[in-house]
Amino acid sequence: MTFWRDFAKRNNIGFLNYFPLFINNTPAQVINDRYCIKNDIHWNEAGHALIAGQLIDLIRNREGGNRKLRAEYFPPRGWGWQRKVSSGR
Repeated sequence: MTFWRDFAKRNNIGFLNYFPLFINNTPAQVINDRYCIKNDIHWNEAGHALIAGQLIDLIRNREGGNRKLRAEYFPPRGWGWQRKVSSGR
C-alpha cells in the first residue's frame, strides 16, 4: 500500500486507499471468501458493493454530507473538487 500511496504523491495523482478494508485483523481467507470471486483475487458483487459504499461516503463527505469516511484520500495538488464536479469531469 505504501508503494501506491508514495507513487501517487510523487506523481500528483489522487489516491483512494481501500487496502485497510481488505487487509486488517480479519483472516485473509474470510476476506477472500466474502469479497472475492472464488479462486480469484478480483472483487465479487459484495466486494464491489463495499467499495461503492466507501466511494459514496467520500462524495457525501466532500459535499458536506456524511462525515464517516474510512478510505484515505489524497487529491492531486491544485485539484478543485467543486470545479471538477461542476464541469462534469
